[in-house]
Amino acid sequence: MKIFSVLVLAAFIFGSNFLPVETITYDKKNESSTLACGPQKFTDTLPPVVIQTSFTKRYPSATNVRWYRYSPTTTVVEPGYWYSTLDPNDYYVSFMWNDDDYIAWYDNNEWIYSTQRIDNTALPEAVSRAISSQYPGFIITDVDREHDQKQMLYEVKLQKGNQRWNVHYTPEGAVFKKKQRDLTRVDAETAMSTDFEKRYPNSSEVVWYKYDPYDRIEVLPGDWNYNMDANDYEVIFTSDGNQYVAYYDN
Repeated sequence: MKIFSVLVLAAFIFGSNFLPVETITYDKKNESSTLACGPQKFTDTLPPVVIQTSFTKRYPSATNVRWYRYSPTTTVVEPGYWYSTLDPNDYYVSFMWNDDDYIAWYDNNEWIYSTQRIDNTALPEAVSRAISSQYPGFIITDVDREHDQKQMLYEVKLQKGNQRWNVHYTPEGAVFKKKQRDLTRVDAETAMSTDFEKRYPNSSEVVWYKYDPYDRIEVLPGDWNYNMDANDYEVIFTSDGNQYVAYYDN
């Protein structure tokens, strides 16, 4: 079994493990949530009292609460996406609830959406079976339990090589919607290539890609990838029998 690890290279290094579907683990207490939008400027600010009251009623025991005014993502928002109606007059909040990372969004002073970062072991059995059947050989890189006023869905991000899928499942294991995005293979810039060869001299199966910022709605200020954009790079490689991804910013 190969371990798929993430390394962030530039001003800092961040470690995480991506494991195959049946054994993925996630440290919910020690890693920050990755939901919001960017890259843009954010101000940590309190929303109107009506929003604060609504939030306290829905999440009375929330901790580590931090509010942000929403700023539109720089990427094109496709029609039908739940956040397509948000504008700079709206707010979102990151917080802890029952030891899990959450984000909640408010549009026109009304709660519209919440997401909860979960381990893939918390997926319903029907969803796990569907993933194993539909995406053999893929690894799960991220799972969120999402809900609005109408339904609950499980958003599962999967990757194999340069193929990436973002699939939303119902609790019964049915596909609600899905989208594929493939990384673009490129040649590394000289400075990056030189740094990489010094850092990982025994690496093999090295393939460079352009970084794909399609999930910018899911990045909070302070997350390691907050400042990354389509001008940056990622490299997938093998070292000591394990598979890794390294990211290069600027």
